[in-house]
Amino acid sequence: MHIMTRKTILGILKEIRYSKVKNKYRIYIKDRMVNQGVKVISGEEIAGITQLDQILLVDGTIIPVHRVLRIEADGKVLIDRSTSPGRR
Repeated sequence: MHIMTRKTILGILKEIRYSKVKNKYRIYIKDRMVNQGVKVISGEEIAGITQLDQILLVDGTIIPVHRVLRIEADGKVLIDRSTSPGRR
């Protein structure tokens, strides 16, 4: 019997952090500082996850996990907050 597990944004980000092929991931972040309101970062930009469950980028930027809107791998949607609200 196969049990399906529901992945969380935080769980997927941790998988990306330790992935050997980080460049296949795209993370869509809510960002008021860009015209479209959404910034896309590559999995290669993730340096770690802080103890407060924030994304640490290689350039030192810290992004709260609640700003993640969508995560894709090779064009496939892994999680989309608009279709699965409240999943962190």
